[in-house]
Amino acid sequence: MSGQAAEDRSMTKAEIAAHDDQRDIGEAGWSSLRALYAEEFDGTVLDAGGGTGIYASALDAAGLDVVLADVDECMLAVARSRGLPAHRVLQADVTALPFADASFDGAHVAHVLHVVDEWRRAIGEVARVVRPGGTVLLALGGAHQSDPELGEISARIDEEIGGMETVTLGQARGLNSPEDADHAFALAGINRAAVRRIDGAHRRTLGQVIDRMLLNPYRSTASREVRARAAERITAWAQDRFGSLERELDVPVGIEYRIYRRRS
Repeated sequence: MSGQAAEDRSMTKAEIAAHDDQRDIGEAGWSSLRALYAEEFDGTVLDAGGGTGIYASALDAAGLDVVLADVDECMLAVARSRGLPAHRVLQADVTALPFADASFDGAHVAHVLHVVDEWRRAIGEVARVVRPGGTVLLALGGAHQSDPELGEISARIDEEIGGMETVTLGQARGLNSPEDADHAFALAGINRAAVRRIDGAHRRTLGQVIDRMLLNPYRSTASREVRARAAERITAWAQDRFGSLERELDVPVGIEYRIYRRRS
């Protein structure tokens, strides 16, 4: 670090809020997601690498018994604040789950394996703890967003702070290929049964979208100081390019799940 003290990379509350806000799929989207969970799962479900509990809360609302496991204590604190029972929110590494074989009826793995170097080992652990006949829902990467203006803003932010190219290099050993996921799960005794996409939208101002892109620590490896300096330039550019940053827009967000079944 060139003699300088390393920056504290633990997530702040504002960063966690920005991270989760990008995954908000709106009232209709969450309703569809809960319906999918109720259709595919039954009994006790492990939310492996479940982070702040944004999806565990939806699983719970679908009437399922959820156990959330994640390695990051900062995120787990947020999960507990959502009202999830403390004894069902555990600090654990997805590559070494502290559960007995076949102890869950299903598993939910969303937006986590792309940042796990030993993702094959993680898939093996998920397969181990799911009972024969059980279901695994996997979502790769982050939630998908599509909007021309947001795409232009995202590209400009990436130019300013090093962006997704830098992050992708750091995550190159994670799981980024659906085909690789299918192959690894098949080797672990779990076959792909279907692919389902849930689409939704949330309403935000342009300024809110810019703020959360800059805050989300998974977007770039840039320091907070670099992000803060870039924010002034990006805000000025966006006002020039799009006008008032108080203008609201509906942000489309989608989640694509690969649905797997554990062989009996």
